[in-house]
Amino acid sequence: MLLVQIEPIRNFFAALFLASIGMLIHVHFLWSHVDILLASVILVIIIKTAIITTVVRGFGYNNKTALLVRFYDGLLALLLLRILVVN
Repeated sequence: MLLVQIEPIRNFFAALFLASIGMLIHVHFLWSHVDILLASVILVIIIKTAIITTVVRGFGYNNKTALLVRFYDGLLALLLLRILVVN
């Protein structure tokens, strides 16, 4: 009962926090370093795809399954965490 009353206040403060962090971002700095940002994002995507594909292939699955797991890796991490916490 108490959680139902507190949840809207928590959501408000979470939105306020995210908005204040967003206001701290300097758009000019990001725009002047867009090449480094894009290269970093692409590199992270490539490295994560290679690692996840290698691990899934190590368990004996085919390439299609390995690449599909890459797109659900956040969900997969949450499921593995849930399994580890429960057991």
